[in-house]
Amino acid sequence: MLTGKLDVAPGTDVAEDLKDRNVPADVFRVVKACAASDANRRPKDGAALVDLLAKLGQPTAMPVLLTPVKPTPTIRAKPPEPKPVREREP
Repeated sequence: MLTGKLDVAPGTDVAEDLKDRNVPADVFRVVKACAASDANRRPKDGAALVDLLAKLGQPTAMPVLLTPVKPTPTIRAKPPEPKPVREREP
């Protein structure tokens, strides 16, 4: 899913594919564990996977530097000019 190739299993170059997409090393380790062909290397159950995923949100020794996003200026539409009021003829 992280590589965009949903119709194929992770190949031997999955590490390079994820690195090229700037996937953090911690996320890569979880993906690698889930895709392991040896069942002993995969999370044993959903609870073990939840534990691995929960650790992703915790601070690491080396912070991940993200590229800042420049704010988009707010464009406000100019309100329409009021139409002149016509007086009714008696």
